[in-house]
Amino acid sequence: MRLAHYAAIAAGTLLLTGCGDRQGSIEAATTLAEAVFPEQLDVFDTQMMKGQYAVIFTRKGDPFSRIRLYVDHDPAKCRVGAHCEQQLRTAYVNGTAAGAKLKAMAQTLPSCGIAILGVDASKLDPSFRTDIELDMDRADQQPALDRLGTCIAAFRAALPDNATPEQRGLSLGILLPRPGKAAPPDPEPSFEKSIDRSRADEPQYLTFVGPEETQLTPGALRLHPRHLLRPEMRDRLAALARDVLSAQRQPGHIQHHVEFHGTKLDPQRLDVLRTYVLACSVHEPGKGPCRTDLAVRMRYDMTTGEVSETAILRDIRDDEGALRLQPLPGR
Repeated sequence: MRLAHYAAIAAGTLLLTGCGDRQGSIEAATTLAEAVFPEQLDVFDTQMMKGQYAVIFTRKGDPFSRIRLYVDHDPAKCRVGAHCEQQLRTAYVNGTAAGAKLKAMAQTLPSCGIAILGVDASKLDPSFRTDIELDMDRADQQPALDRLGTCIAAFRAALPDNATPEQRGLSLGILLPRPGKAAPPDPEPSFEKSIDRSRADEPQYLTFVGPEETQLTPGALRLHPRHLLRPEMRDRLAALARDVLSAQRQPGHIQHHVEFHGTKLDPQRLDVLRTYVLACSVHEPGKGPCRTDLAVRMRYDMTTGEVSETAILRDIRDDEGALRLQPLPGR
């Protein structure tokens, strides 16, 4: 039996490396898989996730599918009739559907000129996010989104006839090409390929394309929150806000742990942010965090690193302490 063969190989390797009860998890998972889906699944990989082992299968003849089964801390409990069986059945449906979706993307997006940079496989179901490269103009994204819309139509045509809404919809993370270094299309994307770490600091724009959506619009783009959490970005915005405050007759204090509020991507431009940086009008060193009661409003250009349209707003809280700042224009 091929599953037993994989389990034996993995077991021998793991005994050499001393990885706890990983062997028992593989054996329990392969035994269950053979009972529920006889001669259908091969072991692909094993992972330690959230304190327990996950055994990942692929369907025979379907290299895109990934079926992840979390094995109980006591592998003996993972058997037919137990919760583990229902978990495997659910993972089989999700992993097969996700594989069919990724296969349709692999068949259409590269030939359409869209480079797939990686896949977020934290969830092996059809809702996974795909990271792509798209040459969008920083001031006018509509032409590029129109091109992408044509590619998405081709992708949907390649899906199975009974594709679900989750398969027809797309969660995308979009990066702009590097100057003079457009990424080559990857004809063989997989759930094991994630975006290259060297591009982790580049702005990434998130969007979701609904299952029946045909017209993509710039207003649906959002800057990935990860970019806003980068220490370099936070420190730069805080320093610029301090410069604005220091020029006032009544300068304020921005705390070490900077508070931002209402940050948005500019309505038109991809390289401009609008945000509030909160500050205190009174600060007593050595007495802990101060109460933020003023805000520096700014427009930040991520390309030049400069700010404009700055303003200082005081008395920004109501009698109950809630912020009363107007929403910033943006997306």
